[in-house]
Amino acid sequence: MYQGTNIDGPSLAPEQLNIRGKNLTSLIQESSYLEVVHHIITGAFPSEKELKEIHHFCNQSLHSILNNTEAIALIKQQAFQSKDITKTIIQGLLLGFQEEFNIVLSSQEITYDKDTAYGLFLISTIPLFVGIAIQEIEKENIGSLSSIHLEQSYTENVFQLFFGRTNTIKEELILFESLLIAWHAGFGHLTPSVMGPRVAAGTYSSMEMILITGFTCSGPFHIGASQFAFSFLENYKNDTLENTLEAIKSKLASNEKIPGFGHPLFKKDPRNNTLQEIWSKCISDKRHIKKYNAICSLLEEIKGLQPNIDFITAGILCEFSATQATLAPSIALFSRASAILAHAKEKKQKPPFGSKSKDARKHLDQLSMGWI
Repeated sequence: MYQGTNIDGPSLAPEQLNIRGKNLTSLIQESSYLEVVHHIITGAFPSEKELKEIHHFCNQSLHSILNNTEAIALIKQQAFQSKDITKTIIQGLLLGFQEEFNIVLSSQEITYDKDTAYGLFLISTIPLFVGIAIQEIEKENIGSLSSIHLEQSYTENVFQLFFGRTNTIKEELILFESLLIAWHAGFGHLTPSVMGPRVAAGTYSSMEMILITGFTCSGPFHIGASQFAFSFLENYKNDTLENTLEAIKSKLASNEKIPGFGHPLFKKDPRNNTLQEIWSKCISDKRHIKKYNAICSLLEEIKGLQPNIDFITAGILCEFSATQATLAPSIALFSRASAILAHAKEKKQKPPFGSKSKDARKHLDQLSMGWI
């Protein structure tokens, strides 16, 4: 018997993404990041009390590692050697921080079982690894680590770690949370960054390894495309709009591909319009969104292509003055980690490898050579 999932997945009529029966575009418009994290893990939205508990737990988890100088040194070393934020996150996850987790868990109320709580603990610490990586790569004391404050919202701490500044305005946080929600789930077990962790969870692997599996199941054609889209836009950040469009026309005439356009399943990525509307409302300086819109119009006119989540992510990161291209896929993977946790939780409730021996033997001959 096939054992699928109803956690998240696409619909083609109409084209949309659904998270536990809720349209993702509605979640982007109506919910906060931690609300959707709880929703995808449990299938319900948190009460006011539960949401407060989740905020405290995530903030305490993030803060708990600051005094572990040995761990921070290892994370810095990885950042220095790789110059890659995602690889630095993986190094941080490998460390596990069981002692810190036990302390946080004993001092905080949280409604999740211990395995799920540990997964959320690990996810909550990821922004610290990002902040360490950016500092180490840029070799500048940008003050992001010292900006973690328990009285701030968790997402405000995350924003400051990602972008290295404390002068955050409310509208920026709204746009930032919308971006996190847009990435947090979508295509279910078809997605490589979810399919891999489901396989790992089917072997009852540790939560660290399950999350890491998801992070390694990304590349230039899945999540990593956002890095190339950001690098592309960065090349033209100081150019006039007219020069940028002329350069793109030249590339298109030479049949060069522009990263961040087209989608393997959808004719039009349903997340982009919603993010674009929020972006336009939140930011008064229209420089970056004007360039984004103009490029999108040009690609549609010449190639009939629509932008996808990678391209609008790149545009929003330019809006936030991001400096590292590898931040783009790292933000996407940090967001997607909540879906990884939800899928791992579901998969661990099934038999090892996902099915009983009798069912596996029965259906083995029905698998084609190219089934994966």
